[in-house]
Amino acid sequence: MFRVLKFAIAIWLTGSFVSSTAVAQSDNHNNDIIDVIQITGTRIPQPLSEVGSSIGVITAKDIELMGYRNAIDAVASVPGVTVNQNGSFGAVATVRIRGALSEQTLVLIDGVPVNDPTSPGGGFDFARLDTSNIEKIEVLKGNQSTLWGSDAIGGVVNIVTKRANNTSTKVFSEIGSFSTYRGGGETNIAKERFFG
Repeated sequence: MFRVLKFAIAIWLTGSFVSSTAVAQSDNHNNDIIDVIQITGTRIPQPLSEVGSSIGVITAKDIELMGYRNAIDAVASVPGVTVNQNGSFGAVATVRIRGALSEQTLVLIDGVPVNDPTSPGGGFDFARLDTSNIEKIEVLKGNQSTLWGSDAIGGVVNIVTKRANNTSTKVFSEIGSFSTYRGGGETNIAKERFFG
């Protein structure tokens, strides 16, 4: 009798768990609001609404709508960020977050630090970074040295590139006034085990 009762309770608990899971999944499908997931503030994927740090996120859609051609222009649109460029287009361009020095801003591309260790300050030159292959830019403002080390005293700029879905090649060129021109190309490769 005790085994039968135990078996009945186990079946009842399993049924209630399956039904509650189905209700939770149906509620998730009805939710039309998609929260932005970021990784810079906590080093783990987390919804932007749950992060206590001050973060600015620029998506590929924002870049397209605003017509940003260079990453430096997109990063400059975030409040609390100052851009310095020594000369015209193509000259050294650096980012300062909340008044900190440019070498106190850690720059990551797909999670890899790209600050130049050979330069005197160790900063990153944004001058030739194009937006054509950028999926998202996360700008973490404020002292984050506890998570990212001493290079992140001013903040962190995390650039996430687009993920290739198929194999494709793209070439572009632009011609402007004052004898200016711009061109480039990219190749995306996507296989079952890797993409790049």
